[in-house]
Amino acid sequence: MHDTPSMALFQQLFEANRDKIFRFACKLVGDTSRAQEITQQCFIKLWENMHKVQEGQDVFPLLFVYVKHIVIDETRRLYREKQHLAQLSSQQPVTEAYEDDHSLMRKEFEQQLKN
Repeated sequence: MHDTPSMALFQQLFEANRDKIFRFACKLVGDTSRAQEITQQCFIKLWENMHKVQEGQDVFPLLFVYVKHIVIDETRRLYREKQHLAQLSSQQPVTEAYEDDHSLMRKEFEQQLKN
């Protein structure tokens, strides 16, 4: 847990930078709810690294970099998810064919049981 001076410094940095960071994130992603999430992640990262921050230090450049990295990571994650979904949808006909074979075998089996 961070000590009280770190908490006070963090609060000060948060108040001084949150609107600028939010606007920057909004400009990058074009969606206010995503920009809010990115802003939150950015300040969580700052909180985790408060031990490196000096009082009086301009942290905006650091926050700027955090936002860019968060957006890049999110974009990569979404790209990978789309690739996986595309791969799964291309395999869908195989699954449907398997299900058709399975239901046909089941019908034949039930028919043989009746005889």
